[in-house]
Amino acid sequence: MPEERLQKILSGAGVTSRRKAEQLILEGRVAVNGKVITELGTKADIATDYIKVDGKLIRGLERITVGKAARPELTFLLDVPATVGLARAQKRRGQGTADRFESESVEFHEDLRAAYRALAAQEPNRIVVIDGRAPREVVAERIWAAVEERLRPAPALTQAAAP
Repeated sequence: MPEERLQKILSGAGVTSRRKAEQLILEGRVAVNGKVITELGTKADIATDYIKVDGKLIRGLERITVGKAARPELTFLLDVPATVGLARAQKRRGQGTADRFESESVEFHEDLRAAYRALAAQEPNRIVVIDGRAPREVVAERIWAAVEERLRPAPALTQAAAP
């Protein structure tokens, strides 16, 4: 995605209006990739930069990738501690170089995990948290159980017998 001014990103992500975004930036409440931004007109890329307002990651990527109207009805969060996820990534890539995301600190990954868990707590009917530390087969069973539960038709209402 192309870089855009932070004010536009914050507004598009539903954080605040562009005018209030300018105020947040001038007050030093916005950070991009860990660097506090105080200059208006600073640009960032919502798809690759990590943007925080008052220490919280913004949720703009979802709005950009799926649009404002279209949202998935069901999302799975395979939750593992950051150290577990990073160890799995290292095992997958072998001797290869860690990408930008994998090179981030454990603290960053724990912050991201906390943000996703908070989002799941806000939207429990849409986001199902699955303990990703369980064996692969157990994780798959839990995912399918959640899918089947949502596909199961609602029980038919029975009519009360006439007096």
